[in-house]
Amino acid sequence: MDRIQAVDFDPDILRIEEFPYIPPDVVYADFTGAGQCPVSVIRAYSEDLMTTLRGNPHSINSASLASTHRMESVRSRLLDFFNAGDEYDLVFTQNASHALALLGQFYPWDSKTRLILSEDNHNSVHGLREDARRVGAHFEYIEVNEEFRLQETFGERIRENRFLYPDANLVVAYAAQSNFSGVKQPLSFVRQAHEVNADVILDTAAYVPTHRLDLQSVQPDAAVVSFYKVLGLPTGVGALLVRKSFLSRLSKDRFAGGTVKMVTADEYVLRSGHERFEEGTPNFGSIPLLKFVLDFIEKIGGIDAIGRHVQHLTTELLKGLNDVENVQIYGPRTMESRGGTISLNVLRSGDECVPHREIVEAAGESNISLRGGCFCNPIVGAKALGLGSEEGGRLIQLAREADEIEMPGAVRLSLGLANTSSDIVRIIEFVRRVARKY
Repeated sequence: MDRIQAVDFDPDILRIEEFPYIPPDVVYADFTGAGQCPVSVIRAYSEDLMTTLRGNPHSINSASLASTHRMESVRSRLLDFFNAGDEYDLVFTQNASHALALLGQFYPWDSKTRLILSEDNHNSVHGLREDARRVGAHFEYIEVNEEFRLQETFGERIRENRFLYPDANLVVAYAAQSNFSGVKQPLSFVRQAHEVNADVILDTAAYVPTHRLDLQSVQPDAAVVSFYKVLGLPTGVGALLVRKSFLSRLSKDRFAGGTVKMVTADEYVLRSGHERFEEGTPNFGSIPLLKFVLDFIEKIGGIDAIGRHVQHLTTELLKGLNDVENVQIYGPRTMESRGGTISLNVLRSGDECVPHREIVEAAGESNISLRGGCFCNPIVGAKALGLGSEEGGRLIQLAREADEIEMPGAVRLSLGLANTSSDIVRIIEFVRRVARKY
């Protein structure tokens, strides 16, 4: 294979200098699960920790103010990074799932609300349906096609719902990029939804590690992010990027430390904006690390440079996998509107899938880290495997009876900043070898 080089940096030098903890004989191919952190980021933040006194931000002493300053500086930089303008606020959360939980808990659901979901969503997005169901609201799923792409029927169903239910709260929730197939869904659906006065919740957790999310261009009402998926650290920090007008509509009926101005024995007054939703002591030990993450991204040419690198490698990986017999790839076999995530199964005779656990274990023996399962995206996973409602019902019953069950699924390969051309060669050789075995 020809040496693959992004125009912005040398991947081989970057691997040696910034990711020395990944041994040369190890391939890490689970970047959709978690990114990896460059050592220069770790060193810079370690130095900052060792030279700065900081305390709980909820005070005005100097140590507390040092923490507050660092957190608010990161919040401001992130809003700039996502081109948020004055219309958006940023609520720090534990991760994207926590951000979605806040939306589910405090969105003004009522029995007239109609929630429209892509069937290709992470479980944390699917969970919104239970918040809707609790108040008797309607929810429905829109199917993806054989390449796992949302079609124009998605926009048509949004418009049809508005026509049939002109007074309803209409909510649309989908992922900018699938964590199962790597498909990048059309961001134009956000505009189409807004044309009929629908609210849009956009899951960008799999999208932002390799793509620039421009809020002024896309304009979702809310977008959710997990920062460990970008460059590995910090874990336990995510964000709800949210229109201020939308945030003010969230009906918060509880309070906690940090979110309230005043409390008496029978009354309370909440704070406004992001402070209303950041309950308890914020993660002041980890949030400031994002300054060094953003510094590093700028240094290597921006998030688009990472995206170009991943695109180069994914192109070569797809090319190689397409030539392997007895391998079923789920989703596009080209790079048209897709990211660096590829899900597949190895097939036995009769098109029976080799259990994903066997493939993951074999990969581990070859020092390749990849992921097997349904990737918290079980509805589209079932579609990929051709599992009908009867099989789904059987698995639900098994789940009720057992602590753990072996879920049918696939093998996922996902690429990132630390990968090199030699990793791609190793992965293709491994898949070819396993496919021959079966």
